[in-house]
Amino acid sequence: MDSSRKDISWDKWEGWLSSDAHSISSMQKLVINYMTTEGYIDAAEIFQLESGIKPDVDCETVVLRTPIKKAIQSGDAERAIEELNHLNPSILKENPGLAFRLEQLLVIELIRNNNLEEALKVAQEELAPIGEKHNGLLEELERTVSLLAFEDFKNCSAADLLDVSRRTEIANEVDSYVLSRFFDGKDAKTITGSMKNLMLVVKELGKTEAPDEDPAV
Repeated sequence: MDSSRKDISWDKWEGWLSSDAHSISSMQKLVINYMTTEGYIDAAEIFQLESGIKPDVDCETVVLRTPIKKAIQSGDAERAIEELNHLNPSILKENPGLAFRLEQLLVIELIRNNNLEEALKVAQEELAPIGEKHNGLLEELERTVSLLAFEDFKNCSAADLLDVSRRTEIANEVDSYVLSRFFDGKDAKTITGSMKNLMLVVKELGKTEAPDEDPAV
């Protein structure tokens, strides 16, 4: 048995569940918000009909976000940029860090496909202007451009930029930011984190036995 794990009494679980902050309606709200932000629209609509709880974000925004997230996850940064600008041109203008990440991904994907000439062009015309205006991005700019000098990326200190897991990282970052624009300041990470905590509570409840009721006198 893991000695570091602290057992929680049934009374504490019962108190947690009965508190205003964790009422049934609050948990239902969390569930439907999670379904909506993660793109499970059909399930969210069914849940809404059964519970009478409405999500805090319009399902239509999920429909708009999904193509952007999928484009990034597939490595199609150019399409993601086009979709973002179509959704709201100010998103990338007001967030140079996000714009840099997408242009960086575009350069990296071009390098991955051995389209070095186009990669250099994008790096010079799109990526460099953003990096040069923001000192915090200069190192990443240099690391990205350094990939163009290597035929064997194993010898390049910036080879980690080619890891496909970065697509998911950037996709989640972009999705979280876009979501916050439609969600009164809340973001996908907060909702997902809260949902994981709720699932952990449910799991722990399953391990905790309710006390036997006193026998009738």
